[in-house]
Amino acid sequence: MREKISTLPKQGGPNDEDEDYESRINSFYDWFIFDFHCPYLKKSILQDYIEHHKVEDHVAKSLLTTTFSLFEFSKINFRKKIVLEDLLHKKKVVLTQDKANIGLIEKDLFVGHYLTYQGDNYLLSGLAAISHEIRPYLTKEIKRLQKINQIEEHKDFLLKLKFLRNKMKRYAHVHPKDIFQFN
Repeated sequence: MREKISTLPKQGGPNDEDEDYESRINSFYDWFIFDFHCPYLKKSILQDYIEHHKVEDHVAKSLLTTTFSLFEFSKINFRKKIVLEDLLHKKKVVLTQDKANIGLIEKDLFVGHYLTYQGDNYLLSGLAAISHEIRPYLTKEIKRLQKINQIEEHKDFLLKLKFLRNKMKRYAHVHPKDIFQFN
């Protein structure tokens, strides 16, 4: 778990007394399994697992194309499905799960993962919720990332965003515009 220790400063270490401790740990595990490229393997842990175990092709494809992004909880549609807007990839995502209690209200932002399996979209449990009031401080950086469209820069931004979110919780007396700066 050396990797865990080396990445925690990027997203802010969890405190087991925090109310969102479980969500933060789930978020870390999602990132570690799907996005972290192990230096000595030169690939993700998931890729290594799939190569060494018999995993059906359609399952492997689904797992390897999981999307890590910044989402906005848009609405619950007339079919009672959750609709998200993927802000980094400029697309709408309709989740397969019926109206679920994900602890967000319309316009809230969150960093998380979703995967598509046999045409259905599923949200993974590790979410880092961010109040919708923060969006104006993110708009410029989101537009910059959309233009360059480089996955590693997206991942760095998302980890920094999680770190800044945690910093905002610890320093509630500081105005969010002074915390959410991307230089």
